[in-house]
Amino acid sequence: MADISSTLFTLTRKAISYLAAAGMDRACRIVVNRADGQGDPDAKGLEEAVEAPVYSILPNDYFALNTAAAEGKPLEKECALRVAFDDLAERISRMRPEQESPLRQPREIGIGEEAAAFPA
Repeated sequence: MADISSTLFTLTRKAISYLAAAGMDRACRIVVNRADGQGDPDAKGLEEAVEAPVYSILPNDYFALNTAAAEGKPLEKECALRVAFDDLAERISRMRPEQESPLRQPREIGIGEEAAAFPA
């Protein structure tokens, strides 16, 4: 029986090849969620396994996330999961589309005055 990791890597490579065939591979990023650090390969190992760059790795910190949710508070600043989310948000916010999206000009596509009041 195949190792579950190798099966997931094979499926991920296949998904990436489908995206590439559709011309969408440059628009997608691989984000690994719930990495436990116990037996998970590092970013370089994952990149080699799936033959594509890994954009971000989010650690599995179930206890901190559950505690924050139960208390109705954000994750603590030093929490590894929060640091990883902050890093991911910063990286995404620096990405710029090649062209301005038509959704950023609500009046031009006829959404109306009320929608124009909300920033894109």
